[in-house]
Amino acid sequence: MASTLLRLADVMLEQRKFSMAKPLHEQALVIRRRAFGENHAEVALSLTKLGGMLLLATYDIDTHRDKHTHRYMHTHLTHMA
Repeated sequence: MASTLLRLADVMLEQRKFSMAKPLHEQALVIRRRAFGENHAEVALSLTKLGGMLLLATYDIDTHRDKHTHRYMHTHLTHMA
């Protein structure tokens, strides 16, 4: 379930729908924390993807959507797994 939520969040991220991607990342993190505990690689991955999405959303707003950098960051975030 968490993996599906993350894939859907990646779709939202691709469409720059950050407000829709954030709760999906947060839900995936809750699921993984319950399933694996705090000190697990899957939890770390969820935290990394959530943090990256927040960074990307902030960067996107602050730089008025620099498409090259957005594409670079999105590619690196969505290929984590």
